[in-house]
Amino acid sequence: MRRFLVGCLSILGVLFLLIGGGLGYLVWRGFSEFQEAKAPDLPSHLLLTLSISGEPPAARSDNPFRKLTGEGLTLREMVGRIDGAAKDGRVQGLFVDLSNARLSPAAAQELAQAVQRFKAKRKPTYAFADTLGETGGATFTYALAAQFDRVWLQPAGALGIDGLALERPYLAEALKSVGIAPRVDQRHEFKGGIDMFTEAGLSPALRGSLQKLTDDMLKQAVEMIAKGRNLAPDDVTAAIDTAPIAAQDAVTQGLIDQMGYRSDALRALKDASRTPATVALADYRVPDTLPNAALHVAVIEAAGPVVRGGGDSDNPLASDEGSFAAGRVAAAFTAAVNDPTVKGIIFRIDSPGGSYVASDTIWQAVRAAQDAGKPVVAVMGTYAASGGYFVAAPADKIVAQPGTLTGSIGVYSGKFVLSGLWEKLGIRWDRVASGASAGQISPNRDFTPAEWARFQENLDRIYADFTQRVAAGRKIPMDKMDAIARGRIWSGASAKDAGLVDRLGGMVEATDEMRQLLRQPPDTQLRLIDYPAPEDGFTKVRKLLSKIESTAIQIDGVRAKLEPLIKGESLYLPVDVTP
Repeated sequence: MRRFLVGCLSILGVLFLLIGGGLGYLVWRGFSEFQEAKAPDLPSHLLLTLSISGEPPAARSDNPFRKLTGEGLTLREMVGRIDGAAKDGRVQGLFVDLSNARLSPAAAQELAQAVQRFKAKRKPTYAFADTLGETGGATFTYALAAQFDRVWLQPAGALGIDGLALERPYLAEALKSVGIAPRVDQRHEFKGGIDMFTEAGLSPALRGSLQKLTDDMLKQAVEMIAKGRNLAPDDVTAAIDTAPIAAQDAVTQGLIDQMGYRSDALRALKDASRTPATVALADYRVPDTLPNAALHVAVIEAAGPVVRGGGDSDNPLASDEGSFAAGRVAAAFTAAVNDPTVKGIIFRIDSPGGSYVASDTIWQAVRAAQDAGKPVVAVMGTYAASGGYFVAAPADKIVAQPGTLTGSIGVYSGKFVLSGLWEKLGIRWDRVASGASAGQISPNRDFTPAEWARFQENLDRIYADFTQRVAAGRKIPMDKMDAIARGRIWSGASAKDAGLVDRLGGMVEATDEMRQLLRQPPDTQLRLIDYPAPEDGFTKVRKLLSKIESTAIQIDGVRAKLEPLIKGESLYLPVDVTP
């Protein structure tokens, strides 16, 4: 017992050390952020370098260990800095290493547009990769590389531009074999979120819908590559059909310019631009040349599943910043609405969907901003599907990349009944319940016929509400809305044709749409301000000190109670004894 209590106190001591370490880190982080906020001294002539790993984050994270874990610039930060560098006379060229990149169609397209704007200023751009996909999966990553003036590939590398494929497992037989019964349903045939649990394979309707999607996306990739490399689309298609392509063959086919190593490619750019100095894009700051009178526009970013809650965390070592927590997003809208200097809101969305109730909360926040006279432009990233599109629908304008996964206007829900599994395992559940429908969400029993009927009614209600709100927001007649919805996933380009999107592009186009909504000339400069503003390290230190104070009081109370036992004394609790 004594050893146990000593162990408890040891754990408390470790907690104090961890808190102290966290405090020290946050102090260091505060000073680091202060230094970063200062414009760094840069050479009068420089090249910008960028190495992309995986998919750039869709929204900024307030994770205090972001830098320690190697999490880099967000997609918006990359694009914004490249655009700023295009206008900066000090920047003479751009070098991007795509060796570890794995880009979605929308991310590749937004970066490609930034590279094209940079090239329009007659500044050279070089792309390098040791290999692109090697054996496959790099079609859109290469489509980005194709936009650069020069593309270098390591001699042993290859182009894995093998097209696009979607695949998923179907688990119905496996679930049945272990006694698990899916009790689920959806609206409607294109939704596809639960087919994998109930069917043996793709239904004809879903197969046709997804085939159209992948065909549309591949066509976009072919057009990007053909335009960037000045090749015939048929030649690009032929290359894709014979991938992977060895580096030497890629040179012969005009897909890359030269074989070599990273140091060779960077040296070539330095020689071509007569600029020896390099600066990482992460260390570059766009000069602030905006006039003080520039109109303020709030930018609210949200990425990931749409979930309830959020926005009220006091934990200084964790944050829901950048998440699609309804409370956080709604609070950001409220703050922007209450700021008299903010004239409009750009809502940057990257979400596959999520909670219907959470989506409703954010939908109302968008409408409240509009009711307050502040226009909202939604700009959609890799995807804005289901609940992710629900929250975009009321916006005054919607902007998406051609490859943004859009729509999926539908709903699915249900549960897995495990009673057959328990029976196979020899486990018996018993229960008491008050109320005719008590326990209807329990996985240990099936729905009753009455409960299943109400479940179906609920799906119909949500689907009807979803389609009605989209129809109202997008001004689509209800007699046409159902054909557009039914759970179908559209590419951004097809969604524009269907009326779900107003314009193709990214933040640049969204900002242009905001100027038009504010009735400003095309050359009007807007100051984009993040809402909510990111907390600096010093603010987190203040929160942590407050936490330490309250935690220390609680720990001291525990220590006082345990100390007598450690000393071998008896500990009596105040209880009444009845003789």
